[in-house]
Amino acid sequence: MARTEVDLMHPSAREVVRPQKNWAWVVFALMGVLIGASFWGLGFARGSDAAKTTLWWFTLTASSLVLARAHSPKLTRWTWMLMTTFFVLDCASQGVIRGFFGVSPQPNVLAEALANTNTAEASGFVMEQRWPIFKGLAWAICLMLLGWQGRKVWAEAPKRPYSRPAFWGMAALMTFTVLLHFNPSMLGAQPFLRWGVLFSSHAEAQKEIQAFENQRKALWRQHAAWDAHLVDQRPHTVVVFIGESDNRLNWHLLGYPRDTTQPLQEAFEKLPGQVTLFSNATSQQAFTLPSLKLALTPATSEQPDLWKTTPDITFMAKEAGFYTRWLSNQPSNDGWFAAIARDADEKVFINNGNWRDSSSVDRDLVKPLRKMLSQAARPYELIVIHLLGQHFHYELRCPKGIGPFSGVDDDPVMQDMKRAGRKDSIRQSRNEYDNAVYCGAQANAEMLQAISELRNDRKISVLYFSDHGQEVGHNRNFSGHSEQDASGYSIPMWLWNYQPGQKPQKIHIETKKFPLEYADQAMQHLLGIHSKWYEKKSDPLSAAFNAEAAH
Repeated sequence: MARTEVDLMHPSAREVVRPQKNWAWVVFALMGVLIGASFWGLGFARGSDAAKTTLWWFTLTASSLVLARAHSPKLTRWTWMLMTTFFVLDCASQGVIRGFFGVSPQPNVLAEALANTNTAEASGFVMEQRWPIFKGLAWAICLMLLGWQGRKVWAEAPKRPYSRPAFWGMAALMTFTVLLHFNPSMLGAQPFLRWGVLFSSHAEAQKEIQAFENQRKALWRQHAAWDAHLVDQRPHTVVVFIGESDNRLNWHLLGYPRDTTQPLQEAFEKLPGQVTLFSNATSQQAFTLPSLKLALTPATSEQPDLWKTTPDITFMAKEAGFYTRWLSNQPSNDGWFAAIARDADEKVFINNGNWRDSSSVDRDLVKPLRKMLSQAARPYELIVIHLLGQHFHYELRCPKGIGPFSGVDDDPVMQDMKRAGRKDSIRQSRNEYDNAVYCGAQANAEMLQAISELRNDRKISVLYFSDHGQEVGHNRNFSGHSEQDASGYSIPMWLWNYQPGQKPQKIHIETKKFPLEYADQAMQHLLGIHSKWYEKKSDPLSAAFNAEAAH
């Protein structure tokens, strides 16, 4: 007994029973920072997406480890490896997908691609993306090897009862982790649920489109009652550009100090025929869907639900004998627009990404448009071109290397914004937005040139309008869609009319009001058709138009 007491007093015995410091949580934190930083640094994700993944690591993984550690070191070790492996593989797969689709893919686009692919397409994808796949796998293997080393630290972590403060801290962490699942943006980035959310979004989008298609089928059965008929029998081509988030207050052609519209102005000056700029066009809504439901159908602000029971302009054109084409830089599974496009005789979508975050630019529409126009012209032809325009994120709206206003900080526009107290971030957004306006002008100019070259033997009408405006520091420290500012409704609009043999004419500035809700009346005018809904007093292109009387 005495010997035992002496042995316990020996220094080596005291060292054995002394608590050892464990570095498990330090390793956990370093791994989280490394995953998030490299996920962004290697170009696998945007900063905001990498931040979401990092937050999930520090909440979901931490909660899982806390629960496992309360059970046993073995469970803790395997929980560490499971979470590390799942996070790393999810990040690597996101990097490959981002490289293929441009930025962050729209869930329904990716889900549809996965659901409808075949072996040949899968093999082609692997071959085309072999280097991004190799890069992602190499990164994943390196991180998993680090995770494998880290498991030793967790295996050595002793099982201890939690103190009262630690218990309440653990409860708060788990509560916060659960609450994060109620945020749709965060839920879509949760590694374990991402794919379920993705396919659920796809299913909802398809259900919505199907509902619209059923509605349109029922509507088409009534087409004889529309009385849509040609009143101009001459062969002609009508092109309608639908812009996105474009503000006429930022157009140099309409008085803005910066030359944001130089490419378009040069195109206008060369075009034969007459170009008309509408300096007082406004949308009646500040968001896309409610605005275009008024612009493309007989619905008005007084009868906003009329779009449900009346045809859009493409339906009217088809009934009157037009061949319809739909060319878009917006996703192909976007509700009402997708349903309209599917009824077109031809449809081409170039945007495989998210409608906001896609790196597909409007200039990419030039090639498919030329391909369309290289076909023999139909007697009556309507082409709708749906642009991504100036929708945020503004910095993605230009091809690489184009940004005439990037970094500008001392021109009259910036000086005015500084005097108005606009923040640095808002001034930067204005530069990016003006770049987007310039690139939009460039894309439209190139498409106009293609139309002029390939349809110069017939009557042509081209109408451009934006769905709504955009507030970018015009009235306050804010950048985005705005219902409270006039800038949210200030839109550019122009019209080019051409007859074979005409020479270029001076650009005409039309100052009378052009409410976008009557664009469907103007488009019937340009198409040379009338329907039961057409009224001259509601047609902004008619001499009889009266904006007040039209209501």
